[in-house]
Amino acid sequence: MAKKLAKRRGAFILVCILVGLLVLWWSISSLAFVVSTPQEVSTPDAAPVIDSRYTPTTEVLVRHTVVEGAHIYRGFLTIPADCDVLSTSIMTSGTSVIHVKVSLKVLRLDSSCISNNLLETPFSVSFLSRTQTAVVFDGLTINNAKIPYSLVEGK
Repeated sequence: MAKKLAKRRGAFILVCILVGLLVLWWSISSLAFVVSTPQEVSTPDAAPVIDSRYTPTTEVLVRHTVVEGAHIYRGFLTIPADCDVLSTSIMTSGTSVIHVKVSLKVLRLDSSCISNNLLETPFSVSFLSRTQTAVVFDGLTINNAKIPYSLVEGK
């Protein structure tokens, strides 16, 4: 009788350890992970600087789609075509509710460049959510300043 009780107790402890490891694995795998590819900027002469003169003239339309767990935010920004490049990044925080902030920077490659040619430049950033977690869009910044935007879901 004592041997059977000891075997059952050992089996119970083993099952508890396995269940604990399974819960730990699930918790870690369900966190949202950031997948962002900033645009690379390279210049032979000087380091790029934020074009502080740039301010958008209208609100920016941001489209949000979800494809197989990847949340994609994309849109267009009109910038001086010959002088500036657009750098993108996305920041997420939270686990039960994921808060998303998109940051765009208009970088001037050459401080002596003068251009009146404006170009509608696309941007796209994304992150991967492995669970059906609620996502809240917390805003869009350009050159570290909050700007007006319209968010369109699912198109």
